[in-house]
Amino acid sequence: MFQLTGLDAAGSEQGQRFVPFIVRDDARQAAVLVKLGFSTDQAYNGWHDGADGLGQSLYAHTSKDGRKALKISLLRPHDFGGTASLDHLIHMDGFLDRHGLDVTYTTGADIDARGVLIPSRNRAVLFVGHDEYWSKNERDYIDAARGSGVSLIFWGANQCYRQVRYEEYLGMPYAVMACFKESWAQDPVAKANPRLATTEFRSAQVDRLEWHMIGTYFHPNNQLGSSVDMRIESVADVVMQGTDFKVGDVVPKIVGYQYHTIPMPYQLTYAGLTNLTVLAGAEFGTAKPPMRMTIYRASPHNNAVFSASTIDSVKLEHPGMQRLLLNVLAEASQSSYSWRTSR
Repeated sequence: MFQLTGLDAAGSEQGQRFVPFIVRDDARQAAVLVKLGFSTDQAYNGWHDGADGLGQSLYAHTSKDGRKALKISLLRPHDFGGTASLDHLIHMDGFLDRHGLDVTYTTGADIDARGVLIPSRNRAVLFVGHDEYWSKNERDYIDAARGSGVSLIFWGANQCYRQVRYEEYLGMPYAVMACFKESWAQDPVAKANPRLATTEFRSAQVDRLEWHMIGTYFHPNNQLGSSVDMRIESVADVVMQGTDFKVGDVVPKIVGYQYHTIPMPYQLTYAGLTNLTVLAGAEFGTAKPPMRMTIYRASPHNNAVFSASTIDSVKLEHPGMQRLLLNVLAEASQSSYSWRTSR
């Protein structure tokens, strides 16, 4: 269960702040596990009183002192100052609830701690919105889940872009998140083992390309000042059934301020993604890489891996996109829902 609690702040932080949280039922199994990007929310979160000696935000523009932190607290409310990620979660939670879908919720820290349980409890994992910051353990467990037959649905953009590390504070595990980014060499853990550097997954140090798992990837140049249209490229896959989409149809203003593209064909072949299908996309000439919405089936279990590839997919305003998400959830979780064959 996903919950959002409001707090009334006092002193210099006057005003209402919010604390998102989930209620876990560790004994319950569900077709779909929904992963919420709380770590990414905290990366952009500028709320902080400085009492623990940690920084405010991993970004200078959302830190009240104008300084980019290397480590931040995960034990604080949100000021909503730097990210729309919580809005994305609210949109998705409402959609899933309205359709009565069989889901449970998790976070990056939960997957880091107990992700080994996913294949025995879930048939698909849904990653929502802006989910940029992952730990090494999370990536390991999700890679392993895909290899064991669990389907992956990336409904958003800028996902699995940076590697982080969770640390304890005053004996409390998962209280601090470290991400040194371009200053990775200052991290004593990375000095001992560069593969543990808290920087981009695709960096020479970490060397774990996102598209080997997602099929698509985010690049810092893949950002737009305003949303643009997306064109349907293929309707042959089962997930497009019932959407009423035809090749050439346009979904207006859905390619948002961040989006994904696909690597070169030889890179897809190297990653073993020779069956990747482009379902839709947008072109930007020579100015920027094209946007590509994709799906592929992973070996050896033929489980689906879907990438919506645009941050604005979470708005779920277009009826065709709503039906597409329902179809993807059904295909990925191997569930027979009534809306797969009737409207």
